[in-house]
Amino acid sequence: MSRLFQILGIKQGNYDRPNQPWVCGHACEGRPCPLGPDRHGHCHAVGECTPRRQGDRWHCTRLEGSGGVCPKGPNPDGTCGCPIPPCQPVRSLRSRRGLITVLASVLTIGLLLLALGSNTPERWINPGNLSAAHATSATDCADCHGADKLHDHWSALAGSHPVKSERCLDCHDLGRHPLFPHGQPAFERVGITSAAQKVPDLLLSLARKTCPADMAHAAVECTACHQEHHGRDADLRHMTDRQCQVCHRATFNSFADGHPEFSNYPYRTRTHIIFDHSAHLLQHFQESAVRSKAPTSCLDCHLLAGPSGKMLVKDFATACAACHEAQIEGEGRADAKGIAFLRVPGLDVKALVQHGRPIGQWPEFADGPIGPFLRLLLAHDPVARDNLAALQGVDLENLSPASSTQLDAAASLAWRIKSLFSDLTTGGQTTLLAKLGPDFSAPVPRGNLVGQLARDTLLAAQAAWWPALPTEIANYRKGVFPSLPAAPAPKPQSSAPTTATPAVASSSADDDLLAASDQSAPKPQASAPATATPPGASSSSNDDLLATSDQPATPKPAPAAAGDDLLAGPEPAAPAPAATSSPLPQDEANDRESWVSNGGWYRDDNTYTLFYRPGGHADAFLIAWLDAAGRSGANPDTAAAAALVLHDLSDSKAPGYCAKCHSIDATADGAHIVQWHAPRPDPQDHPATKFNHSAHFSLLSDRGCQTCHVLNPKADYLSSFAADTPSGHFQSNFRNLPKETCSACHQTGVVGQSCQLCHNYHTGTFAVDRISKTAASDTPIGPHPP
Repeated sequence: MSRLFQILGIKQGNYDRPNQPWVCGHACEGRPCPLGPDRHGHCHAVGECTPRRQGDRWHCTRLEGSGGVCPKGPNPDGTCGCPIPPCQPVRSLRSRRGLITVLASVLTIGLLLLALGSNTPERWINPGNLSAAHATSATDCADCHGADKLHDHWSALAGSHPVKSERCLDCHDLGRHPLFPHGQPAFERVGITSAAQKVPDLLLSLARKTCPADMAHAAVECTACHQEHHGRDADLRHMTDRQCQVCHRATFNSFADGHPEFSNYPYRTRTHIIFDHSAHLLQHFQESAVRSKAPTSCLDCHLLAGPSGKMLVKDFATACAACHEAQIEGEGRADAKGIAFLRVPGLDVKALVQHGRPIGQWPEFADGPIGPFLRLLLAHDPVARDNLAALQGVDLENLSPASSTQLDAAASLAWRIKSLFSDLTTGGQTTLLAKLGPDFSAPVPRGNLVGQLARDTLLAAQAAWWPALPTEIANYRKGVFPSLPAAPAPKPQSSAPTTATPAVASSSADDDLLAASDQSAPKPQASAPATATPPGASSSSNDDLLATSDQPATPKPAPAAAGDDLLAGPEPAAPAPAATSSPLPQDEANDRESWVSNGGWYRDDNTYTLFYRPGGHADAFLIAWLDAAGRSGANPDTAAAAALVLHDLSDSKAPGYCAKCHSIDATADGAHIVQWHAPRPDPQDHPATKFNHSAHFSLLSDRGCQTCHVLNPKADYLSSFAADTPSGHFQSNFRNLPKETCSACHQTGVVGQSCQLCHNYHTGTFAVDRISKTAASDTPIGPHPP
């Protein structure tokens, strides 16, 4: 039911006029005059009524609300008989409000004109001092607010230029997803979001209902947590625990009361360096031979980093060399101390010759398959790569059951191997790097892949294994192949005389006896001459008998590789002496190995192998090849060959023993990364959980580091390195750290327990400052690790 603010009946009361600018001065006494002041605020009332004349008489017109007709009545001259003394009219409430509004507006506009028209208008609109980190923007608001020179000060005052997060990111690098919670997109946060559901307290519930947000996909503006203009000493990074728990599903009162238990902290992923603490502390260090070299405390092998407070591993010379240096150098090793880099593989030369596919000289004592390094060098040769594919599953040392296609591939592959060796002897290190291809490289200088290989080493090996290699390759590239043994001449059908071809005497193991016919024999007309197969085959394992046919035979060329110069015209066949080097005495072979005890190349004529012996720990040749072979796994052309090299070098018993201590991790693209160093503090790394050792050293008990790091002898630590996937299940040498170890101190009234004390909001790898790209470095306190 509606109710009127005043009685409108003339008989019941007076009619108020709130829209009038002036009010009768007698209104404060409860008896305002009926006429009221005029619009200029002048009182013009003289009586309580204005008498009305009827005929020759005047009648009182006083309202009933004011008492009705007065007994006295009007005066004879028609004036009111009840005169009212003059009043001082006052402004109405509405008029006073309007006047104040006008005055305030005029004053404001005047002050704005005065302020914005001065030389330093920013000082008049500045809401407060900036923090020290942003002090350089104190005179240029456009750095954050984005207005053009902020000469449009009116828009700035109106708040039309709030701070956008993009302005913050112009200077601050916060990773790939800077505005997502914790710098992680939704699909990544799902995997780490706690499934625990707890009922939050009333205040948090109200905050979530009042300000709902789709935190799975919504971006969080920087200003939601960082508020400027609170003074030079304001800490923009400070956040309350309430701010954190507004978003987190698992809420709790404090770290000691309700924080989830630790899960595999801090041993979540396997270590870069394979070091079994249990085996060393409980077994190896107890042996009498090494007891004097064993460390006496954790700090003998670890040292404290700088500002990050992380523990580092000391370098090899300090922590490991006393026990392992001689082992890495090959002391006590029964087999070869070097790496078989180039080995002449075994080949069934006899079968190739029998099937008319001569390959010239080939070391008769060579055996074994094609080595991984040779296979990798051949992988960049398209012809050799096709040959290897055709010979997959074929035993090169027994080609008797091979098909014609496989025999062609075997002969072609033999010539590709000899051509490769010839190119290396003539081109040297440059040719070796070219054969590896431009993509086969490592982060270290590419020249480390050749290991200071000298041309004299290659020439000496060529002279011992393939004495006639230069001549054979030169003829091969002209289309001239070694000769096969001449087929017996058919018996003549006519009586025409024939001239016998002088026989070629057999050569000894070290001499080449060449014979040729002194005169040509006329060809019988009754029968076709014998078709000469490609010349040149040995009649015994140590002899090379060359014979000339009665007429020049057409050579059968091997498949040519791209870039070879094959001449179509036949040329005289070059004699091909057999490679007849005999095995060396074992003492001489061992001497060659010992001559390079500090690292270098040597050859073994017993196995026709060119070895590289590592020069101790951190050998540049081994590092370069392991890195390059691992990274080449992403190249489909060389992935298989590179995998063999990596497998050969990463064997736990391989010379250098690299993979015995350095883990190898596979990447998503098929490559492998060798972890040469233990993790070191990265100023650009911002993990979700942070810990500073230096602040806790004073709290250790007499057990030292084992106050927190308790050894777990039952853990199968080494099983974590059986595969090349670092994300698999990891069993640490130490027991997981229980939450009670931390909450014993971090609780109310003892030590701080805020979320930010142990956690970073912005996580990921980034430099923070895009301008300088610098951060505090973690300089180790003590000897630098490698």
